[in-house]
Amino acid sequence: IIDLIAVSKNNRCKNVGLEMISFAIKKFFNNKTIIIAGTIKRNVLANKFYKKIGLKLKSRRYIYHYLNYE
Repeated sequence: IIDLIAVSKNNRCKNVGLEMISFAIKKFFNNKTIIIAGTIKRNVLANKFYKKIGLKLKSRRYIYHYLNYE
């Protein structure tokens, strides 16, 4: 599961994100090909990135977060 990935503005469009994902797959997932990634619909850059690396939309769901500020 990929929950959050970030690349600094200076390193975008240099395949840094792809290299991080590739490293994680090899190191932690034993080259298994099932990856679950989450983002919000309006995060255009994340959606483009996931599409670029070959991930496909399988499902959409709403996740609500409860914040308790007490």
